[in-house]
Amino acid sequence: MRRHRWRWTGSGAAFLLITGLFACGVQEIGQRESFQIEEATIGDIQAAILGGDLTSTQVVQAYLTRIKAYNGPCVNEPQGILGPITTIKGAGRINALTTLNLRPARRTAWGFDARKARSMTNAVDDDSDMPDALEIAEQQDAHFASTGNLIGPLHGVVMAIKDQFDTFDMRTTAGADAFYADDRPPRDGTFVTRLREAGAIILAKANMGEYAAGGVTGVRSSFGGTNCNVYDTERDPGSSSGGSGNSVSANLVTCAIGEETGTSVREPAKNNSVVGLAPTRELVSADGMIQRGITTRVGPICRTVEDVARVLDAYAGFDPNDELTAFSVGRKPSESYHSFANETRLDGMRIGVVREYMNKDLFTIADVETIDLINRAIEDLQALGATIVDPGPGGSLFQEAVDKYGPVWRSNLFVGQFPEHFPGQADHLSPLVDMFFDPSLVPHDSTGRPSMRNLGSGGSNAGGAKYNLNTYLRERGDTNIRSLTDLIEKANFWEDPVIRNRKQSLQRADS
Repeated sequence: MRRHRWRWTGSGAAFLLITGLFACGVQEIGQRESFQIEEATIGDIQAAILGGDLTSTQVVQAYLTRIKAYNGPCVNEPQGILGPITTIKGAGRINALTTLNLRPARRTAWGFDARKARSMTNAVDDDSDMPDALEIAEQQDAHFASTGNLIGPLHGVVMAIKDQFDTFDMRTTAGADAFYADDRPPRDGTFVTRLREAGAIILAKANMGEYAAGGVTGVRSSFGGTNCNVYDTERDPGSSSGGSGNSVSANLVTCAIGEETGTSVREPAKNNSVVGLAPTRELVSADGMIQRGITTRVGPICRTVEDVARVLDAYAGFDPNDELTAFSVGRKPSESYHSFANETRLDGMRIGVVREYMNKDLFTIADVETIDLINRAIEDLQALGATIVDPGPGGSLFQEAVDKYGPVWRSNLFVGQFPEHFPGQADHLSPLVDMFFDPSLVPHDSTGRPSMRNLGSGGSNAGGAKYNLNTYLRERGDTNIRSLTDLIEKANFWEDPVIRNRKQSLQRADS
């Protein structure tokens, strides 16, 4: 039996191995030969629609054809989706999308199985107020035929939404196989509503690390199964928004939405060679998100910088359902974000190089290759007019700031790290004040802490995960899943000796 071969890509890793399965130039069945969906941007799609060469319905059909070809299981599952797995070299599929926005009859006609249904709790799924993706596309086509105008700035743009975000017409469980009474939430998250109003066609929910897990756990979910990298199916797609990243890279959708607390938009984007942006938390509403917190960011992933900016234009701004977005009021640019996407010079821009994360001795071979690529990119940025603030190899861009503010910001934790400097019942305030005015007095341990890479020991979790989940569940109002305890007791979890499931971490959060 093949052993697990998850090979971690590291920060900024570049993939040189191309399977050819997703290369340009393949004409899909039923797609007009005059338009190629592979690598198509928002501008390409809309220009073809405006020119009469393409319809929104044909765009959706073209993506469905690719989903049918490339979205199957990408690992061996001898005991089923919940059992142990082994990798498949060149699997030819990536398992990026878990749920498709198709009514039962259409889904069956396209040959997708019942697990791709919009709802597992409503097999009939005949609500006229929940049009599926093809019905929405037909409405757009009728609007364009009668007016000659696009319905909105994202007309014809086909999207996938990470399963962490509420969609009223498709099941939402953050990748979990949880037994909701109604697996569809009562309404869309605010940003999803804004995307629809702009003309986006929501075709699918994207696979993800269950409950936004990172690391090797983040390549898998109990409901969706294992997610694979688009360039090498034995590598990870990036967690936890892997399905959002690889679905765009494989041309299964035009753009997708991921969520980032750590690097869960940027990592899937770079692992799958697409573009991802993690906006500041205050800029985009996180309403309708499972585990919404103060650092959870709603980020677009597309093929180009301009397309990412167009999505950001559609959903950024204040939302009364998310009070943190009040900080965005008056702070958006006077012009659209996408109007800035085609600048050719960087004059007047200051770009810092965080060398703390570029010590080759601390990383893998893939990371070392990446650091070399970044060093070349720094030269390119400088040639374009940017001012580069670079402490040089082995230097620390932020060490002065860490030494100045770390001891004050984390005073109790910092004092506990260095008992020899802060004995028992002594007055700790006076030396902390001295360190603020003279950071050279700040002590460091043998590993260099506190530093940008590691500030030192942290505090205990004060129940943030439990609070965020229970708050979401109360807002959702499901009659069977009301609390984190219910999510643990009323759900299936995969069992694998190598890739640990989420049950124990949820139990710790619930204790």
